[in-house]
Amino acid sequence: MTTLNTCLDERRVVVVVGPGGVGKTTTAAAMAMEAARRGRNVLVLTVDPARRLMNSLGLDGAASTPTRVPPAAFAAAQIPLGSGALHAMMLDVQQTFDSVVQRHAPDEGVRRRIMDNPFYAEASTSLAGSQEYMAMEALYALDQTDEFDLIVLDTPPTAHALDFITAPDRLTEFLQVGSFKLVLSGFARASRLGLGLFQFDNALLEVMNRFIGAEVFLRLVDFVDAFQEMYDGFQSRAHKVTSMLRSDETAFAIVSSTRSVAMREGLFLYERLRALDLNVEAFIANRVALDQAPTVDIARLEAALVEAETPEALAQELALGAERAVERARADARVDQERLTIIERTLAPEGPPLLTVPRFERDICDLQGLATYGARLAGV
Repeated sequence: MTTLNTCLDERRVVVVVGPGGVGKTTTAAAMAMEAARRGRNVLVLTVDPARRLMNSLGLDGAASTPTRVPPAAFAAAQIPLGSGALHAMMLDVQQTFDSVVQRHAPDEGVRRRIMDNPFYAEASTSLAGSQEYMAMEALYALDQTDEFDLIVLDTPPTAHALDFITAPDRLTEFLQVGSFKLVLSGFARASRLGLGLFQFDNALLEVMNRFIGAEVFLRLVDFVDAFQEMYDGFQSRAHKVTSMLRSDETAFAIVSSTRSVAMREGLFLYERLRALDLNVEAFIANRVALDQAPTVDIARLEAALVEAETPEALAQELALGAERAVERARADARVDQERLTIIERTLAPEGPPLLTVPRFERDICDLQGLATYGARLAGV
């Protein structure tokens, strides 16, 4: 049975990607759990604001810094942990953005121009791509501390996962566009000369003054101008993040399912990651229907129901219902097997191994469930 042992035992970073609704967050937590059981000091980092990860690990609050799952919780769930440790953290975009400004601003004056500007609070949480970039920033910063043997990152669904991976390069490309710099520098110089110059000599500011107010516009220009002064820092960091993602110590694991839409998205993501020259080490098909349905003897089942004093008509209907349920389960298993074959053919011969995880009888929402899932991924 193909497993995730290399990722769990040897990698420093595992990035878990895939479409929405396939159990990606749960898979990331299960991988982190299994690595911790093997004796590694592990952090699972999520950008999912729904707190499902924290709930399944038995942690309260947002945990915007690495928070250890108490060893007593493992003992209570009868999960042997040994020398390993499991931590969890939710991305705090605002907090991470603040640290980025503190790190990359060339001096205290620029830091104050950015952080004291009324537009900063909105931009730091709502700017397009800010969540994706800050996730990359947090991942890189945590990796550089050497505090953890392994960091498992749970990313947003497919489209945003790609944004996440390319966010550092896209931000630096935006800041270095020649026309952007030229226009911005002109506006910034004029803004420092005062409002009067714009009112009489600049048609654009007259339009802005009419719709949003000149003062608001000048604050925006000053904010973007100050932000642009961090370009060198962003560019240097982007190169380092890209190097980390392409390092042999980083692996990507794609989580999908056999649902047609999810399967297509998962395979699309695989092709895109390959095009970006990233190391995909596993393709996980989650919630697969297995052909484990028992054979139903309708006559014997109906007779047993009648013997148990079930009305004959009801007994017949129940027996037929059981037969139909078994046939549906087998049909689902056949469809899933056909789709697994498609995935295998797409991945072969140079692609990652295909790992299959069956549908569990109950939702995975606690440490014991995560341990069971993690053991399945590890082939235990």
